Amino acid sequence: MAQNIIHNCYSLAPRYNETPTVFKLIKFMDDIIRQPTANNQHKSFSWSRLFGDADKHPYDEIAWETRDARITKSDGAVVFEQKGVEVPSFWSQTATDIVVSKYFRGQQGTPEREWSVRQTIDRVARTIASWGLRGEYFATAADADT
Repeated sequence: MAQNIIHNCYSLAPRYNETPTVFKLIKFMDDIIRQPTANNQHKSFSWSRLFGDADKHPYDEIAWETRDARITKSDGAVVFEQKGVEVPSFWSQTATDIVVSKYFRGQQGTPEREWSVRQTIDRVARTIASWGLRGEYFATAADADT
């Protein structure tokens, strides 16, 4: 089965040579999984952990720091600012500014506003996993967690 999936990945990959997005990834997975089997049922992904240690949270492997995100116009006027956000220490200030301004959710100045990249990654990962479970892309809930 693994060889079939690898073969299918290589044969379908040229269709998805544009900028990768979550939706293209889901479509790519759908093309692979939804191919009917002999008994006309679709396949689901099941895999074991390839990276990291199951006993450690991936976030524990990253050094985090708190900094301010700020976007200014060429004249110095502040267009966006959020203070005290948590980001990986190896991120550039530009990466911090873009992610915080574009991808953090919640009204600024309220408790609902995300303040850490961890929250953003968790939100996106949970959403993709729930879509995958609902669409039966994963064989088990444990596969979705991996």
